[in-house]
Amino acid sequence: ALLDREAMVTLRYSCFVPFILLFNTVIYYLFYLKTGHFEILKSIKSGVFCTLFIFAFFRLAFPLPHVNLINYYPPLTKFLDDNSDRYKLKFGISNYSNAKLNTVFSKKGIRVYQIQIINDKLFPYFHINNHNWYIDEKGSKYSNSYYNFILSDGLSPEGIIKIFGMPADFIAAPQMKLLVFNGPDFNEKIKKIFAITYSGYFEIIRKNK
Repeated sequence: ALLDREAMVTLRYSCFVPFILLFNTVIYYLFYLKTGHFEILKSIKSGVFCTLFIFAFFRLAFPLPHVNLINYYPPLTKFLDDNSDRYKLKFGISNYSNAKLNTVFSKKGIRVYQIQIINDKLFPYFHINNHNWYIDEKGSKYSNSYYNFILSDGLSPEGIIKIFGMPADFIAAPQMKLLVFNGPDFNEKIKKIFAITYSGYFEIIRKNK
């Protein structure tokens, strides 16, 4: 299941690849028309590009029953979208895979940011993400984030409770629990942790230069 989720996220990010392949093929063909010369290597590359493009086109046009890139809607993402108004879901946190999956496929614009909990301490994934996602900078696209939920899968329950206290609601979501926190304390605590770790992260980078 994890492999399927990662594959679909990768496919969604890479859905523009066929167009890049087509562009490369056109460039090689125009080069041939202009010069009349086509080295063997370029011919091989064009053949490979054309083959990959045709394969990608038919895979998108006629997807396998269990891999439909166009209409793929993970059950957990649909659950979050369906309950977004009821629980005011807009910004939340989760482990690496669940955060990426639901942010990519949400139709309601729900943002779930990647964190890990180690020894009852929370750490954002600054090293592989846009730092502005975690910090409410004025120039950021999401400058007014308000956090109020956690997707529990892959995170220490004891660590969550120790850091944030008991959630207001434990909601059964597909394959995990949705933890909803009411009131501003949860949001303020997350932003404070992000700000502190953000400063510490760049201080470490500065010292190691």
